[in-house]
Amino acid sequence: MPPVAPFAVILVLLVVGGLIAWYAHVQAVRRREELTRLAGEVGWRYEPPHDGPLTDRLRRFSDLNQGHSHSAYNTLRGQIGMHGKPVDVCAGDYRYKITRNSGKNRSTTTYRLSYLLADLPFATTPTLAVRKEHFFDKVAGAIGFDDIDFESKAFSDRFHVKSRDQRFAYDVIDPRMIEFLLRESPRSVQLDRGRLLVVVDTRCWTPDEFRANIAWTRAFLDQWPRHVVDRLSSEVTY
Repeated sequence: MPPVAPFAVILVLLVVGGLIAWYAHVQAVRRREELTRLAGEVGWRYEPPHDGPLTDRLRRFSDLNQGHSHSAYNTLRGQIGMHGKPVDVCAGDYRYKITRNSGKNRSTTTYRLSYLLADLPFATTPTLAVRKEHFFDKVAGAIGFDDIDFESKAFSDRFHVKSRDQRFAYDVIDPRMIEFLLRESPRSVQLDRGRLLVVVDTRCWTPDEFRANIAWTRAFLDQWPRHVVDRLSSEVTY
């Protein structure tokens, strides 16, 4: 069999690259159309461009501060309530890259996921992180690096909770909140300086998943004990 001419190989690579680029463009257009419809259905607004200031706000959270080349885009903006107080919310897609070096080899992987960010109606809050318990969390606990434990063993076994202020964590995660979190699909929740981040896995959400996570966040905020909301609203320091 005669060898394949170099220009034929180049042509094939160009065609394959073009098809990949075309498919990515079609998917991006479809994504924008889906989220535009979603925004209209829930009474929010849709902003497709990349948002630098929003990216900087999101990078304050450990879940979204990995790698490099961070970017927030396909942003939905609207409001939900928290005990009668308005809460500004944005949700959308987020992208970052991680570059790995192994000897002479270097590879870059792009990660895409969706998020929801809520600006709570308080000047500030203590930090709080609630997520699903992983195997390595149990290992860390066995050697003394423990999270916050609760009276509910089912909850403590399922969730990993961290806060710089344990009193605040116990106040927010009361028995009613524990019941709510146990019956719902686990989300990763981070609270920092009055902003609440909700992430579910490292993938982009479908429009139905956006609806579900907006509803979940609204329900999560409704579970906060009223005395905690009143205390934070009056700017009493924990």
